[in-house]
Formats: sequence, C-alpha cells, structure tokens
Amino acid sequence: MLLRDKLIAEIKELPVSDLVVIQQIVSALSAHRSPPIKNERTHLDTRQALRHCSGSLADEIVQNREDRF
Repeated sequence: MLLRDKLIAEIKELPVSDLVVIQQIVSALSAHRSPPIKNERTHLDTRQALRHCSGSLADEIVQNREDRF
C-alpha cells in the first residue's frame, strides 16, 4: 500500500474536529511549496553556457588549470 493510500485510510477514521487540524496543516504545507524545477531547461542552459567551447570540455578544463600554474 502506498503512503498516500495509508494516509487517506487513516484520515477517513478521524473525527471531524481532527480533520480541521489536518486541513490547516495541508494548507500550510501547500503555501510553502517551492515551484517545481524544470529539468528540460537545465540542459539547454548548460549548452548555452558552454557554446564558446569549440573542442573537448575536458581539454578546456585542463587548459584553464594549466593557466593558473
């Protein structure tokens, strides 16, 4: 049984006075929910940031490290 199903089963057994408390908790959790991260944009942002890299990214990293020494 999934967690959601277990919670629903337990909630069905609660008295009405406890349901008010549950509703307030759920409302509070929903109000502080962060917007979902759009994964489809992440790879596009990475590609745009690396567009100046004409060769291998590994070679670019090694070159930048050598420049520091």
